Amino acid sequence: MAERAAQCPRCRGTFTGLKFCPEHGLPLVQLESTPSREDQTGAIVGGKYRILSRIGEGGMGAVYKVEHVAMGKLMAMKILHRELSAHEQAVLRFEREARAASQLEHPHIILVSDFGIAGDGSFYIVMEHLNGKDLFDVLKDEHIMLAERTVHVMRQVCSGLAEAHRKGVIHRDLKPENIFLATDKEFPDFVKILDFGIAKVLETRPGERTLTAAGTVFGTPEYLSPEQAAGGEIDHRADLYSLGIIMYRMLAGRLPFTGGNKSSLIQRQLSEQPLPFAQRQMPQQVPPSLERVVFRLLAKDPDDRYQDALEVKAALERVDTRPPELAAGDPDTSPPTVWLVFKEDDRPKGMAPRTVSGAGRPQLPPGQAPPLARPAVVREPLAEERSASLLDRPFTLRSLLPLFLALALLTGLVVFLFLQLQE
Repeated sequence: MAERAAQCPRCRGTFTGLKFCPEHGLPLVQLESTPSREDQTGAIVGGKYRILSRIGEGGMGAVYKVEHVAMGKLMAMKILHRELSAHEQAVLRFEREARAASQLEHPHIILVSDFGIAGDGSFYIVMEHLNGKDLFDVLKDEHIMLAERTVHVMRQVCSGLAEAHRKGVIHRDLKPENIFLATDKEFPDFVKILDFGIAKVLETRPGERTLTAAGTVFGTPEYLSPEQAAGGEIDHRADLYSLGIIMYRMLAGRLPFTGGNKSSLIQRQLSEQPLPFAQRQMPQQVPPSLERVVFRLLAKDPDDRYQDALEVKAALERVDTRPPELAAGDPDTSPPTVWLVFKEDDRPKGMAPRTVSGAGRPQLPPGQAPPLARPAVVREPLAEERSASLLDRPFTLRSLLPLFLALALLTGLVVFLFLQLQE
């Protein structure tokens, strides 16, 4: 009798003859025991969206490519699994994703445009349709990402994350699966941050149900910050720790903490320091300035990390991504490439983000988000600044003097030749 195939609930890898995922250590789910989803191709949802094909499926819902019937526009739709539509917490979390994402309008955050209930009672979210791959699939295919490309991707992530934090939204589940690299001929690897399903919205509506109980741990263990792992109060700097884990994985080809069950991973996030790149068998040399950014993000104490996403982005802009031997012998004195034309507001003087413990920093009123620098609009793709030509320069008396002298010499030469011919 042939062995039945089983699937990892996290990476969606399919295996036979195994009980646990070899990469994540999670119990595999027998595919035959998973309820098959109804093929909804051709169905009209919400009276205006025609389902064209299935894109993928996650733990909470399936994602479809749909067409807006009236406008003919391609979009993506996430439909909550029907068996979860009767589960109060699942529905509330699905609604939370729609509301959190709809508040965020930024080039590097997935655009959510609609939310509703289909005729069969299923909940759905409509968002922009993207072409490309998520970072998980890119790393699965390519294993590592070179330093220059890592900086390119993470600067965009920081721009989008800064906007979410400014609006009081903490993602809480940043991981490669939630960073999408859209395909664009003029601007490759255009980042979109996905899935705000377990986002923590700091400013909640009056009377709104609280989803997160004290001491509850949400997120993916491999990417959890220590304060998340401890089940305590968190702020936006928990997302920055997750960025450090993702960057470590991109550069080293592996996570800093792997193996074991969820409890052991959480314990390692709380107490262990990741190995420096020099102590690993690295597939590439990481510039020291980039390594410093990664390990500062991985500080256990939030006060020792960068304090906001724009600070991380500024640090990445200063990274010299050339090979270490070239950077050491020939310091790069060229100006940084211009990426932003977003107008960024200054942080109010004397105000700093609140720590998890509250020690050593000003306390904020309950429910108030820490003030963060305001990101602005990204100018992308990159463009070189044009240097001023002669026609761009103002004409002054000093600048015209050489022209006058040349004309005088030419006039004298003409007169001399004329007199010579008269003789």
